[in-house]
Amino acid sequence: MSLTIRDLVEVRLLSNDHRGLFARRDIPRGQLIGCFDGRATLFPVDRAGHIDSGAFAFRDLLQLERVEAGVLALAPVDGFDGIDFANHSCKPNASLKRGVVMVAGRCIRAGEEITLDYRKMDVVPEGIECWCDVPKRCRI
Repeated sequence: MSLTIRDLVEVRLLSNDHRGLFARRDIPRGQLIGCFDGRATLFPVDRAGHIDSGAFAFRDLLQLERVEAGVLALAPVDGFDGIDFANHSCKPNASLKRGVVMVAGRCIRAGEEITLDYRKMDVVPEGIECWCDVPKRCRI
């Protein structure tokens, strides 16, 4: 579970099995929203370029740095909550500083979903097409 500034954001159910992070009130540009945490773990990367994430799903890891034949990533310790539910967008309104600190990249209005660009976070791409409503979708 990551540190989340609770008076700024809330997690909402988007569908039966999908959640998102939303602004409770207007959030000014540069405002700290939270900080990811977890157990720093070195995961091997196979020859095909896939992370051997063991018991974790690929999307559950916060990739930090490519290290030789692996990737250093934060693995969840106590489940997911708060900023862990920030979804991808090709046009995000939040960004990461130092790889783990989430800040508002622009003014985020109350009720707006808070998003990150996963392409800027992952050092080993997943290789899937994103699910944004942007006409030309990126690959994550």
